Amino acid sequence: MRCAQFKDPMTAFAQAVHLLSAVEPFASCRFGSYAKVLMGQIKRRHYIFVIEDGFAIGYAGWALCAEPVARAWAEGHVVPAYEDCIDGDSWVGITFHARDRATCWTLARWLRRRYPEFKGFGIRAYGQRRRRVQLVNVAPRARTPGHGLAGPAARGGARSLAAPPGEQHPSP
Repeated sequence: MRCAQFKDPMTAFAQAVHLLSAVEPFASCRFGSYAKVLMGQIKRRHYIFVIEDGFAIGYAGWALCAEPVARAWAEGHVVPAYEDCIDGDSWVGITFHARDRATCWTLARWLRRRYPEFKGFGIRAYGQRRRRVQLVNVAPRARTPGHGLAGPAARGGARSLAAPPGEQHPSP
């Protein structure tokens, strides 16, 4: 299991569509709307795949924003312009899919290593009307004996990739 980005943006887009189109809530999204979301993430290189045996099994896509913009967006008060999502001191998780728990931890570890000093904001949607905003703790934490990650990610199976610096998302 490893984390990767694709050199060709169209390959990344095709892989994201292939992976996400079969799982909820993405399978129910209007393609045109969510395609723009994915294109924005890929254009900004704010995405990562988890690859196992040559297949994508996980995906995370985000936007980098100034903290006030990230917080207002996560709370549903504003939809930022694309230009406001290129750089900042916080990240907002937009798209997340993991095949299993080990894949989820691999994505979380990658984000923790990539953005150690950033605040992360997650948006959990529960149906059409209910959503929850949470501050995502991705800062590295000290391990205590008997606690920590399980599975391939804990054994070093995931490699860090040094990447370049309702549905309310900026489009490209």
